[in-house]
Amino acid sequence: MNSLPAHNNLTTLATDPFDLNRPGALSPARIRDAVIDNAGFRLMYACQRMTPAVLTALQDLADQSRALERFMAMKKGAVINRINGFASEERQVLHTAGRDLFSTAPLAPAASARAAAELDRLTAFLDRLDRGWVCGRAGAPFTTLVNIGIGGSDLGPRAIARALESFNLPERQLKFIANVDPDDAACVLAGLDLGQTMVCVVSKSGSTLETITNEALARQQFTAAGLDPTRHFIAVTGKGS
Repeated sequence: MNSLPAHNNLTTLATDPFDLNRPGALSPARIRDAVIDNAGFRLMYACQRMTPAVLTALQDLADQSRALERFMAMKKGAVINRINGFASEERQVLHTAGRDLFSTAPLAPAASARAAAELDRLTAFLDRLDRGWVCGRAGAPFTTLVNIGIGGSDLGPRAIARALESFNLPERQLKFIANVDPDDAACVLAGLDLGQTMVCVVSKSGSTLETITNEALARQQFTAAGLDPTRHFIAVTGKGS
């Protein structure tokens, strides 16, 4: 990447960035022109140190690095997630297959079919919850979900929760435990009716130390309350898949 002409051009441009502090920098013309509309989204970047020359250099970098070609290869199932010394990462990166579910011509048909099957299983599971699937306390439905994860296993669910806040049901609440500090986990669990609480443990490998530590701490809380953790804990993981 560093040897590409566009990279060298961007490095040169970075030595003299657009000055947002100078008088008139945010002119009406700049605010009007520094807008990109695509895929239903509007990106307004007038307050960034962006200039037409920088945009051109970024496009050149994308072209010279074959970014679009590599992106399409990823969507079709090419093995691209390579990390030296970690054989477990020699795998496809098929996040996009889950977004191809409603396409008549998915780019990775087998992966999209698996994602569709998993979606059906998830839909059935959620239906059981909505129909009052009982937990540790007989007859009591779940009203609280606690997500235990770290990194993407925390940020992903948290981002989805934030995006769907306007659809929240008043009788249900969502909590997150991502900090390995036990005081943080204790603070999240304090005051919850554990008899109506479900814990979702999220870890791609199933072996993330921070997540395992927090799961053990939460499990102790349920056991101390006389509840069976196996009726309250579920896992989301790629282990074994």
